[in-house]
Amino acid sequence: MKAIVVADTSPLNYLVLCGAVDVLPRLFDRVFIPTAVASELQHPSTPAFVRNWIATLPAWSELRRPVSANLGLNLGRGEQEAIALGLELGAVAVLMDDRKARLAAENTERRIPQNPPMFQAGCLAGRESAILDP
Repeated sequence: MKAIVVADTSPLNYLVLCGAVDVLPRLFDRVFIPTAVASELQHPSTPAFVRNWIATLPAWSELRRPVSANLGLNLGRGEQEAIALGLELGAVAVLMDDRKARLAAENTERRIPQNPPMFQAGCLAGRESAILDP
C-alpha cells in the first residue's frame, strides 16, 4: 500500500518514542502532518526527543494546514485538522488513536479509512517487522 496518509498527534508521538517512525515511508509515499498536530508535538510537555523530531521533519513528511478545518465535529483541533486534511487530499487513511475521532472520520460524507489493520497490529505488537510483513 503506497499512497498518502495524514497523521494525528498520538500515533506520531508513540512511533517516534518507540523508534519505529521510519516505518511510515516504507508503507506510504507521503505523510502529511496538520499544523495543529505539529503544534501539539512541540508542546513543552511533549518529550524532547519528539519535539526535536518534529522540528527537523524527514523528507517523506510534510506540514500542511487544511483549507478548512471547520467540519462541525466536537473534537480537538489536531483531530479536526487531520480529518479535514485527509478529506482534502484524498488520503488512503488518517492515522489516529482517539476512538471518538475515528468514528467521526468514518462517518464523514466521504468516509476516511482509519489505521490500516496491518499497521495497527504491528504497532500493538511493538514490532516493525509485524507492520511490514503481516
